[in-house]
Amino acid sequence: MASAFNTSPIGFRIGAGLVGLLLATALVSLFWTPYDPAMIVIAEKLKPISFAHWLGTDHFGRDTLSMVMRGGVISIVVACAAVALGAGIGVPLGLIAAARDGWLRRLVLNGSDFLFAFPALLTAILLQATLGPGMMNAILAIGIFNIPVFARVTHGAALPIWTKDFIMASRIAGRRDLVISLRHVLPNIGSLLIVQLTVQMSLALIAEAALSYIGLGVQPPLPSWGRMLSEAQTFIAVAPRLALVPGLAILLFVLGLNLLGSAMSGRNDLTGERRGFDALFRR
Repeated sequence: MASAFNTSPIGFRIGAGLVGLLLATALVSLFWTPYDPAMIVIAEKLKPISFAHWLGTDHFGRDTLSMVMRGGVISIVVACAAVALGAGIGVPLGLIAAARDGWLRRLVLNGSDFLFAFPALLTAILLQATLGPGMMNAILAIGIFNIPVFARVTHGAALPIWTKDFIMASRIAGRRDLVISLRHVLPNIGSLLIVQLTVQMSLALIAEAALSYIGLGVQPPLPSWGRMLSEAQTFIAVAPRLALVPGLAILLFVLGLNLLGSAMSGRNDLTGERRGFDALFRR
């Protein structure tokens, strides 16, 4: 079997370094931050960069560095949970659609097309109207949008595997479709799914920031990079760093994930031939 990933050393190292640095910073914030991210000190509001506050303070006197560190935890958790939800439902549906022809396949594919008609923002608005805004609703909105993505990618990648000789041998041996999907099909498309995870993680992070920016995501007092951007828009002329710092954090994390995804995408596990994601959607 060919190597699972065709990694580009430079891109992989840069991407892993950026993602690792931001993840480490977020983990450190669970145990230590320079100041309490929720501590309001009006007398210290809009302080510039100094030795006391390395990234200055916001309009409530909160330490910007502490908020960026803790906000990374919330943003990354929301993105990870949303992608896990989408993959946890979408991948099994894609495997089922690839294994079973007929009405079941059409149901999964047509259902995926239906969900594609509702972007994460619209889904979040609908959830807000019924359940109210919040972090869990943001996870649900982004996760629901990711379900058809993983279903389509899994179906497109798994479908050619079912034509291989070893799959035919397994069927002749009397193994059920579920066993074949888990033992043979899923391991052979694992690298593609991991790459897709990195892509959807970056998109989920941007979606979380967008939802928080318009007030549909994480709510006070929890900090997040998107909510920091939303609060900074009023003071963009006075203290542009309030928007630049969380914006740069989002940019670096998304860049790192995209570099990891680009480095890991490359060869088909079975043939060693390069293939793009557009090929996954060919029926």
